[in-house]
This record gives sequence, C-alpha cells and structure tokens, in this order.
Amino acid sequence: MQFHLHHKAGSREVISGMSPAPRRNRKEGKVMADQTWLVRDLPTLDDVAAFLNVSPRQGPGEATVVIRPDGSHRVFYLAPGSLGTGTQQTWDSAPFSNGDDAAKFLNTPPKEGKGEMSAVLRDFGDVDLLYLHPGSEKFAEQVWDFQGFESREDVLSFINDSPRPEPGQLSVVVRADGSVGFFDQGGGGSDSRIWEFHDFPSAQDAVTFMNDRQLGPGEVSVGRDDGSVTLVSLTGRDPALP
Repeated sequence: MQFHLHHKAGSREVISGMSPAPRRNRKEGKVMADQTWLVRDLPTLDDVAAFLNVSPRQGPGEATVVIRPDGSHRVFYLAPGSLGTGTQQTWDSAPFSNGDDAAKFLNTPPKEGKGEMSAVLRDFGDVDLLYLHPGSEKFAEQVWDFQGFESREDVLSFINDSPRPEPGQLSVVVRADGSVGFFDQGGGGSDSRIWEFHDFPSAQDAVTFMNDRQLGPGEVSVGRDDGSVTLVSLTGRDPALP
C-alpha cells in the first residue's frame, strides 16, 4: 500500500556557511552541469520531500536523509538537481512499522530503482522512506532487501563481497548502539571501488569530504547525525585488485 503525503511549498535557501566549492558530476557516462553537495535542515520528512520537489529538482541518487536527535531531518543533496523542471518523477515519503514492510513497498511495481530511495530507521524499529515515484526499476532480479548487523565491520564484509551494490543500491542507518540497518538492492557491478565508513565532527566536514572526493549520485549514504556525522561511501579501492 502506498502512502502519498501532502507537501508544503519548499524553498531553496542554503544553510549559511555550508556551500562548498562546486564540483563536476558524471552520470551515465555524461558530464553534466556543475553540481555541489549541500545540506539543509527541515522539521519533517514530508518537508524534505517538498524541498526536493522544488525546481531544479533532485534526481536519483542526489539526496540522502538522516533523522537528528531532536526529531528533525537533515538532507544532503546535489545541487542543482538533474530533474530540473521535469515532473516525470516526484519525491514522497511513507512510514512503516519495520524494515521488511518498507522493502516490500519498494519492490511493489513500479519498483524503485537505483538512487530512488533513502531510509530513516528509528531506534525503536519504525522506518520512514524518502522515495521517488513512479519507480524506474525494470529488472525482476533487482530486489530491495532489509538487513541488520551488529557492527560496521560485519556490514562492510557483507556489502563489499562480490557482487557488491552499485551506486544508488545502498541506504544505511547507524543506530545509537552501534548496530547498523541497511537496505540494498543486490549488486552486479564491476566497480573497482569498495564501500567505506567515515566519521566527521560536523555536517560541514562531511559535505567538504563529499565534494573533495567528487562523489556522484548514489555514491554516499549518510547513516547518522547526532552532532557528528557517519556516512558510508564508495571511495575505497578493492584490495583484491592489482
């Protein structure tokens, strides 16, 4: 069952002091206009969806959201968004009582594809999804799954095993006790890079890292923001390769 929430009008102000230097983004082998990772704080996930739907609108993989200790939401996003003024897809939000129900929702046609979701996992088990609809996934073998591990090391061992998730096929949440819940869409990529966790003292430091590394759509998932920031990104090199 889909949940479509009513959104308030958004605006495009950027948090003061959180506008790092622009970067060049590549998507599907094509060089796009300059894009920059930015960050914005908003009260609810509904407000985040409304913000992303304001032109120039974010496309797949261009937004990752996290809930903060006070219940507000922080969204990291690439700007300007690649959807621009297009209305072929719309950001929306939906609540679920657990990760399995959220995964079933993502796998219900039209299924969400790469970069078309970002999850917020609350410590008591509820899951909120930020997602693009209608989904664009056409392949039956690409299925979203929800899993949990006790440590980051266990997560990395699992997701970096071949075939590892491609950009946009991973959304990670780090709980207060250090355990990790995540959604992944399988894999099949031949990327020589591996997923890594990184910690930063502030959102600004995380954004600077994302821009310095020129992370593209779907190459980063912010997993926790409680003053300091934890994210997972496709930045490491596979040690098994020459």
